[in-house]
Amino acid sequence: MQALQAFEIHHDIPEADYHQRAGCSASQLRTLLTKSAAHLQHQRRQPQEETAALRVGRLLHCMVLTPGLVKANFTIAPDINRRTNAGKEEWERFIAANSSKTVVTHDEWDDANGMAQAAQSTGLFSKGQPEISIFGSMNGVDVKGRLDWFNAGEIIDVKSTSSVASPREFQRTVWNWGYGLQAAFYMRMARAAGLSPSKFVFVAVEKEAPHVVGVYDLDPTVIELFDRQIDDLIEEYKQSLVVDVARSWGRHTISIPTWAKAGLEDEA
Repeated sequence: MQALQAFEIHHDIPEADYHQRAGCSASQLRTLLTKSAAHLQHQRRQPQEETAALRVGRLLHCMVLTPGLVKANFTIAPDINRRTNAGKEEWERFIAANSSKTVVTHDEWDDANGMAQAAQSTGLFSKGQPEISIFGSMNGVDVKGRLDWFNAGEIIDVKSTSSVASPREFQRTVWNWGYGLQAAFYMRMARAAGLSPSKFVFVAVEKEAPHVVGVYDLDPTVIELFDRQIDDLIEEYKQSLVVDVARSWGRHTISIPTWAKAGLEDEA
């Protein structure tokens, strides 16, 4: 049985401060769902270093959700020949002058800008509230969530995808990456915080040009299905904090999966 306590909403917490605050997040629960507790423990011990993909993702979200903060948080790397001493000195001066900003390349900026324009073309971000942080306690565990956008009862989440953003492909992405669990977790937290959400919407935009975009309302039955798994995953998360998990899937027999069997029967 779920026990929800002391939920609070914050509208002005910077992204870095949100991530530094302790608590079980949707991404951690998705790791438990799609991978294992061993993977989650590894992530805690070895935090992921920033990659080009992560930089572009953060820039995309800033361009779409809080465009007024882009210049204060991001800058484009100048064309400097860092193989020369003069170039190295010029680069060091540039980094020192922009120490509080994330430096991206021209290509990374163009990719993020193209995706942002596609996402904004949906018209879903003209009204509403961006980046709502929610903190509370669920079944005795501190939890946190950060809604990309909230408007008129709709929680809107921006996703970039390396695949095409067609209905068929994004449906697979939702299942493979556990996005339904994220939706259920955010819906539960939002209700506990008094936001009264009625729908969860994904805005999926392709990473590669022409950055085609799709808007997908998540069926309530999907949210209900994943919501039933949250309490068990919270308990697994709790155990992962105190018990060192074996890094093994064990020994199993590989048989014909249902999807493959259906395909073989069609060919017969």
